[in-house]
Amino acid sequence: LAVAANGRTIGSALRWGALAGIGGAVCATTRAEGVMVPALVLCAAGVTALSGALTWHRDSRLSPLERDAERFARQPASLAIRLVATVVLPLLLTFAATTAIKLVNHREQGIFALADVDAPGFKRLFRTLISIPPMAPDPRLPVPQDVRERARAQSPTYDRLLTAMESDPSSMGYQNACVRTTGVRGEWGSWTIWAMRQGAWYGGEGGIGHRWKDAAELDAFYATAADELRAAMDEGRLESRFAPVTFMPPDWGPLARALPDSAHAAWLALGRPQYNRTSHEALSERQIRQFDATALRRTELSRLLEEPGFEPTSFWHREPAVEALDKIKRSLASTVPALTMASVVVGFMGMAIGAVGLFVGRATKDRTAPAADTSWLVGGLILLSAIVGRILLISLLDASGVPAQSRYTLPAALLLPAFAAIGIYATMQTVKGSIGRVGGGSADRQAAAP
Repeated sequence: LAVAANGRTIGSALRWGALAGIGGAVCATTRAEGVMVPALVLCAAGVTALSGALTWHRDSRLSPLERDAERFARQPASLAIRLVATVVLPLLLTFAATTAIKLVNHREQGIFALADVDAPGFKRLFRTLISIPPMAPDPRLPVPQDVRERARAQSPTYDRLLTAMESDPSSMGYQNACVRTTGVRGEWGSWTIWAMRQGAWYGGEGGIGHRWKDAAELDAFYATAADELRAAMDEGRLESRFAPVTFMPPDWGPLARALPDSAHAAWLALGRPQYNRTSHEALSERQIRQFDATALRRTELSRLLEEPGFEPTSFWHREPAVEALDKIKRSLASTVPALTMASVVVGFMGMAIGAVGLFVGRATKDRTAPAADTSWLVGGLILLSAIVGRILLISLLDASGVPAQSRYTLPAALLLPAFAAIGIYATMQTVKGSIGRVGGGSADRQAAAP
């Protein structure tokens, strides 16, 4: 997006805009963070328009003939092309990719959705549940026990689902995760979504005992539960409140009070990644089996765990190599905080210096000033929007019960070196423009000299 917004030719802007669209399509179809794609595209559109406005202001200092030529022949088309590259192409490709997958799912499974948690019946049921006001609002507990019990009394379908969730032995894992995060027992917390999905498929004792023929039948089950609860609300048998966001309980007061601490936790997750090697003795048999089932190609490592005395033949599984890798990982974990802070400081200082140079260039009408190159401003603001957007998203998740972790903030961490590089570039442009003004004046005065 940043490069597309700075496109100097039609081909360059459109190529990078298409790549941004491919990235947006991949993001929107693989992770829930795809919600950031439209927001980031809108930020890029605003920054691109700002760049166009600054260029327009600079061009107004040309002669009338030059100004008319620039205004009607080059600048409007250039700005329009860059807006197409930063807005239309990314949104179009993202929409095309998500719609294609939804169409395939509709043909094969009967629902027009990316995944089961995006199915309309499932989302309607969850939004209905968070629309029931709890006795003690807590954004970390979207559907607490008192809400579940009141909903169970009004909906036979939801009662079947909740009974299956409570009977499924694997749901204890979600409750244990909630205890570690909130300290509250007997709750699923932010893992309620996954407990609902798992409960709908549980066929053991107390379970639903039914295998769904396709996603449409399963989603109809969720929709029936939502309809029964909505009917109880309409008839006054169940309290309700307005819940505008599907998976976010409308406990805005507690959420706002928790956000500062959550933002601090997200920043620590970004700048201070932790690495701790878990010893074999600390792992349960279930964890080892799960690792072995996942890492199928790590046969030698699996044999190390299963066969005492087995000597690995691979260099990377021998103890010296493992210890060396541990040292490298710990070294990275210890240096990342300093690198993160340095990137942030350099990026912001460079942007500030560049902004001063831009203001001076406009105030003095000097075309050799950094106002002649606003690429650092466009790129820096777009990268900053992505970094801040990621931290805000992780902060909201942390405030609602999903702990901020380095793996969630990693995409923003990868952008910090680029942000620092833009800050250095802005500083260099400002210094170069200042030296040019001190040494020889503006290009217009030099061209007019005999």
